[in-house]
Amino acid sequence: MNLFETKTTSCPTCKHYLDMAQKAQGEGEPEEGDYTICLYCGSVLQFTADLDVNLTPDHEVPDYVKVHQRVLMRMIRAKLN
Repeated sequence: MNLFETKTTSCPTCKHYLDMAQKAQGEGEPEEGDYTICLYCGSVLQFTADLDVNLTPDHEVPDYVKVHQRVLMRMIRAKLN
């Protein structure tokens, strides 16, 4: 998976600035409707048409994204300890 520069936006949950993204599944540049995960707080976000991000309600998060979210947060916590 590749990292892509995006326009600067902020996470709706933790307000950290976001300017790079990686799709939670698949290859290529992020597109409207794709999911990404905030590296600061772990929120699942979904790209809009202009590559802003919206918080995805928990009940709408697909299972494959929840798996990525759990693994990513474990990796971040392990690195911090």
